[in-house]
Amino acid sequence: MYCRTSLSHLRKTALTLSACLITVTAVPALAETSTSASSSRYYVAGDGNQRINLSGRLRMLSQRIPSMACNSAAGIEQASSQENLAAAVAEFTLILNGLSDGDPNLEIYGREGSQRVLQGIAQLEARWDPFAEAAQSVLTGRVTDPAVQELASTSLPLLKDAQMLVGRVVEQHYDRVHTIASEAFTIDFAGRQRMLAQQMSKNVCLLHTNGDTAAARAELEKGFALFDATLNALKVGMAEVGITPPPNETVVEGLAVVDAAWQDVVPRLQAAMAGARFDQEERAALLNDLNALTAKMNAAVKMYVAASALSEA
Repeated sequence: MYCRTSLSHLRKTALTLSACLITVTAVPALAETSTSASSSRYYVAGDGNQRINLSGRLRMLSQRIPSMACNSAAGIEQASSQENLAAAVAEFTLILNGLSDGDPNLEIYGREGSQRVLQGIAQLEARWDPFAEAAQSVLTGRVTDPAVQELASTSLPLLKDAQMLVGRVVEQHYDRVHTIASEAFTIDFAGRQRMLAQQMSKNVCLLHTNGDTAAARAELEKGFALFDATLNALKVGMAEVGITPPPNETVVEGLAVVDAAWQDVVPRLQAAMAGARFDQEERAALLNDLNALTAKMNAAVKMYVAASALSEA
């Protein structure tokens, strides 16, 4: 039976895993500033938390793409997996361009002016281009098990560079007039949950392949523990790691929806970690449920962003 984590153990787990899995960059006291017109800021004040949200979404997409590729190659919900793969590839490019040049449709209102952030975007883009090309091979039907394994393994450097970019965006763009640092960090932590849900989906699929199942199981165990610890921290707040309590009842309700979806998948994830093998129907159900968990978490992140926007009014 699955037992909820105690608060003391939660704190220890969250502190340990947040440090070893993905480090959140500390926010300096002052923003990076420019001394020339060519490097001055172009964004409109107030879109900072949306930039944090969307840069964080790139982390999720870095794991969603290999998950959808793996499941498509295995014939699991193949049509929808292909559609989701194509959409994820397109969205990654759209967000990356929007973070650089601005995109009102993404609620990013202006070009990026920070050279440090632009350098991070360029670094991620250099990693993304060959990764996107490999994903396209799955979309065009040239799929082999080694190709899926390669896509999964190269998703980790992509994730690392995406996280680097998130840290730089947080440094540069949280609103120091209306938003305390912990509020920006909380949006970042909440956004990371989307990535973890897709990373678990990826690893469940990889456990059913002929690849490195030991590595997939280890990453699944790590992601499972971090998702659970972070969700509990989001529900009550945890000052030690910069997570604030829910800002309003809307967020409380949104997190309750996420929690219900999480409790539904926990027993199956635990079974997968213990070595259980699922049939095609069971794999399809878990894939759909983890996608639904991602969507519910994404809705909660938007609630955090909206609450932050209200505090700026």
